[in-house]
Amino acid sequence: MLLSSERLKTMLFLRKEKKDLKEEDTYLIKVLQGKLPVQDADFEKIQVPVFKQRVIHGLGEQSVATFADAESVVKNEVGSLDFRMMGIS
Repeated sequence: MLLSSERLKTMLFLRKEKKDLKEEDTYLIKVLQGKLPVQDADFEKIQVPVFKQRVIHGLGEQSVATFADAESVVKNEVGSLDFRMMGIS
C-alpha cells in the first residue's frame, strides 16, 4: 500500500459516504492503495497540502537582546549565519 489507511482517511474525497463516491473518486482511491498505477494527471489530485501550501508557520517576531538571540533568529529565518542581518559588519 502506498499510503497508510490513517493517511488515506484525511484526504477530502475519502470523507464522502461510499454511495456518494464518483467514478473518479474510486479510481483515485485505488491509485492510492497501489491497486492501479499512478498517471501524470493524477499527481495534482492526490497531493496533500504539505506539497501545495505552507502548513507550518513561524514563531512570529522574537526579541533580540544578545548575540546568541541574534544568531538563533537569523538561523531560523535564513538557515545560516547572515552577519549583515545580525547587524555585524
